[in-house]
Amino acid sequence: MTKLGELIELSNGRNSGRIKNDEGYAEYSTFDFKNDINMATEYIHKDDDSSFLTYTGQMLFSVVKGDATIVSKDNTGKIIKDFFIKVDVDTDKIYPWYLCYMINESEEVKREKYLNSKGANILRFTSSFFKDLNLNIPDMKEQIKIGDLYKYSTANQYLEKKLADNKKEIVKNYLLGL
Repeated sequence: MTKLGELIELSNGRNSGRIKNDEGYAEYSTFDFKNDINMATEYIHKDDDSSFLTYTGQMLFSVVKGDATIVSKDNTGKIIKDFFIKVDVDTDKIYPWYLCYMINESEEVKREKYLNSKGANILRFTSSFFKDLNLNIPDMKEQIKIGDLYKYSTANQYLEKKLADNKKEIVKNYLLGL
């Protein structure tokens, strides 16, 4: 087992009360976060990531849900608020999509999330929660297999749902025209 803090660096999003949005940037939302996991975007590391704006390929953790995503091109240039934590991944040690899978789907992390939520009125996952997670890290070849399977299966599920919703809308519109 490896402590996640040995594989990543974290920095919190911007405090919502201190954001002066004079340039008119949109804010990265929980809706954006939820959709980004379905876009199969490749992780991109930036050496100088002092900005509070999203970029395509950036990994984020949600402090509300305790989940991970990688920002899609549709959500580039949005303000990262304190609902999110920016994640810098050591890609020599952990494959970013494997990390998304572990954070979002693994039973061991779900158990830790549950234990973290006991007795809490307002659930928030902190940087220290993520850093202290102990994860089973297989060799890189296995991580890539698992991570890519997760990446493409989430994208496929999203597209199948979107197709089903579109079909339903077509039928509804047809029936309304009768």
